[in-house]
Amino acid sequence: MKAEIGRPKTLQDAKYNRQRWNPLPGDVGYYLHLSDLRIALQPFATDSSLTILDYGCGGSPYRALFPHANYCRADIGPSDDLDYELDATGSIHAPSAMFDLILSTQVVEHVKDPAHYFAECFRLLKNGGELICTTHGAFEDHGCPFDYQRWTTYGLQRDLEAAGFQVTGVSKLTTGPRALIFLIDRGWLWGPVKGVLGMALFLVRSFFKLFRSWIHRMCDITLVDHRVVRDKLDDHPLYVGVLIVGTKVAE
Repeated sequence: MKAEIGRPKTLQDAKYNRQRWNPLPGDVGYYLHLSDLRIALQPFATDSSLTILDYGCGGSPYRALFPHANYCRADIGPSDDLDYELDATGSIHAPSAMFDLILSTQVVEHVKDPAHYFAECFRLLKNGGELICTTHGAFEDHGCPFDYQRWTTYGLQRDLEAAGFQVTGVSKLTTGPRALIFLIDRGWLWGPVKGVLGMALFLVRSFFKLFRSWIHRMCDITLVDHRVVRDKLDDHPLYVGVLIVGTKVAE
């Protein structure tokens, strides 16, 4: 992260945040995964008065999960609506052991030095505090302002443990056939292909455009077991997202 580069305005848009907090069938491109991500985050909702850091907050679409928290927001600046602006290294100037929980949703793929980011998370958490981190598995490049890496569940667990965390939960999001339909919906097959194959792809694209809402609803009905997977992870080798929970255990 670079402090001199401001946050994209789309991260503050009401539509952008609505699609994350309340995704609806028919939303172009992202519904199948964002609805799964929303389901995966719901169990962490609490009325407790925690001190929380949304580290790389964007528009803080999931803030309402923590209605009574002391909710602090950090991101690249400059901006007058942040509690902390990240410096050139991606760090924030806050005391160590300050937060009960750190929320990091779809951030670390944009972080130039993930090891430093996870080390900062560990430093900023109180003993017993948790990091809830979500990021992408299979996903296209999407600079915000930059896009650096993807993770497997094993790789993300390795990196959190290297920072000192005890990993207490791992989930795969949007897996198998649901992942494949999501990637088709995102346009991964819409290249400049000619001939019979090009015509076939055009027809598939037209079908998705006309019946997107119906396709999304059918996926929700028939592919429930491919939304948020917490068990037998190796049975789901294709997945769009990862959710991992790391706990700072007292030494």
